[in-house]
Amino acid sequence: MRAGSPRPGAAVTEATAELVTGPELDQIRRSVIAKYGLAAKISKAAFSAIRTLKRQRIPYADRGVIITLP
Repeated sequence: MRAGSPRPGAAVTEATAELVTGPELDQIRRSVIAKYGLAAKISKAAFSAIRTLKRQRIPYADRGVIITLP
C-alpha cells in the first residue's frame, strides 16, 4: 500500500478543505499553541534546526488548512 492511500475497506467521508493565510492562519497558530503549548514550540524549533542544517528553504506552517465535514 502506498503512503497516503486509504486502506481497503476504510470508510469514505465527504469533506471540503480550504487553504488559509493571514488572520485565519494566525488563529490556527494560537489554537495549536493553546492546545499543545511547549510541544508545539519545540516542534517548530526542531524543524527550523533541521532545515538550517540541511540548508533548505522549506517553509514552516506558512499555510493552514480548514477541513469542514458536512
